[in-house]
Amino acid sequence: MTEYLRGQMAKLANVSMETLRYYEELGLISTPIRSESGYRLYSEAALSRLTFIHNAKRCGFTLKEIKKALRLMRFRPVLLIRSFSQLERLLKRLRMLGI
Repeated sequence: MTEYLRGQMAKLANVSMETLRYYEELGLISTPIRSESGYRLYSEAALSRLTFIHNAKRCGFTLKEIKKALRLMRFRPVLLIRSFSQLERLLKRLRMLGI
């Protein structure tokens, strides 16, 4: 498992170190583990999440909207099941209508 120091993560994610801390405070990214020396160590998952946040911001989404989307992504399997259930009901209705 690759771990990145705060400066490395900031550079890879194209954000400032202050932005990393701010995103932690907002709950957009989880608080990273600490090394024995007390340095923050960020994971690959955190990098993926930061990339998502960066891209969403570039598309015009607010941090509040991004946080909501990230929360929903955690429950994706449940949402997929709901979507399949809704599709099944829709197909059933269409069949009843002869479509």
